This record gives sequence, C-alpha cells and structure tokens, in this order.
Amino acid sequence: MAQLRTLRGRRLRMVAGVAAAALAVGGLTACDESELPLDRGQESGETADPADADADGGDAADDADADADAEDADADADAEDADGAPAENDGGDREQGDFLKAGQTFVTAEGLEITVEATETFTPADYVDHEETPVKFGVSVTNGADEDQEVALLYTVRAGERGEEADRIFDSASLKSDPRGTLKPGRTAGGEAGFDVPGDAEFIDVTVQLVGSQDKAHWSLDL
Repeated sequence: MAQLRTLRGRRLRMVAGVAAAALAVGGLTACDESELPLDRGQESGETADPADADADGGDAADDADADADAEDADADADAEDADGAPAENDGGDREQGDFLKAGQTFVTAEGLEITVEATETFTPADYVDHEETPVKFGVSVTNGADEDQEVALLYTVRAGERGEEADRIFDSASLKSDPRGTLKPGRTAGGEAGFDVPGDAEFIDVTVQLVGSQDKAHWSLDL
C-alpha cells in the first residue's frame, strides 16, 4: 500500500509538471504574438469608416467640379471680351498694326474695294465754320463685283492719343464729293472727306463703313 501511494504521488507530480510546462509555453507564445509588428498600413485595431472615405472622395470631387466651373467661367469671360463692344476708337490696336496705312485697300464682303489716301491740310471756303485745323484725305471705291453696287460711306475720325472725335467739314467748294451712288462693275469713284482736327494731334484714326454692310475698315494716317 505504501508503494502504491508512492507511485500515485510520483504520477501526480509528473502531471503537475507537464501542466506547468504547458502553461509556460502558452505564456511565451502569447507574449511573442503581442510583440509582432503590425501589417503595412495597419495603424491600430480600428477599421476606417466607409462613410468617412466617401466624404473625402465627395469633397475631392466637389473641388474638381469647382475648379472646372472656374475655368469655364474664365473661358466665357474671355469669349465675352472677344465678342464684346469695340474700343472707343472703334478699331483695332494701332500699335499691333491692326490699322491700314495710307494707300492700302480694304475689300468688303460685297466686293467693293475701298482705299483711303494720305492726309493734307486745306483752307475751307469762307462760309464754312471750323475751330481747329482743317484736314482732308482722298477716298476711292472700286466695284470688283459682277453686278451694280450702291455706294454710300460713313466716316468716324478720332485724333491723336486722346482719341478726340473730329467734326466733319462739308465744303463743296473746297472738297471733291466723296464716292456715292450706283457703281457699275469694274468702275471706280473717287472723292475727298474733310475734318476739323485738333492742332496738336500727330495722327488720325479713320473708320470707314459701307452703308448697309457690317464690314468696317480702319486706317491710321499721319498728319
């Protein structure tokens, strides 16, 4: 009986030892796993909220739409400037060469060839009122079309850097009548137009438009 108790005591101690060893191994395993590095991109055990991701994506899309709208608005503004009202001198940019020079010709959509010549001063008749310097320039129109054309011209003259509009001088005694009336194909009609120009002006900008046409031509003439 004493031997049996001894054997049982040994078995119990062996079982207890095995259990203790198992617990120790388990504790080491748990410790090792707790110190393993996190997977790439995993900062914590918390997961991202899909709603937050959608919100960020929505904000980015809204920003992109706003940028696109701003670009469209700029393009519309540029287009509006390009199609807007003409400048005060009703012509192009003198410095950029948008004006024709004396002796150059402009052809309208109707086939009329308009030429403006150089300026010169003149003395009006005594009955003509003027306050500044009387200046005239020659104008000619050639009908390059295959049918008769009605000719009537409108003039706008602005003087010098200030662009002051000059008054037209009507003087049948000193000026040749400007082109007007029916012009047959291949024919040319010439005449003159006079204006009262400020004495300190160094040039005039002349705009000529054919009545009934949308075409306008611009000349810059030295004085």
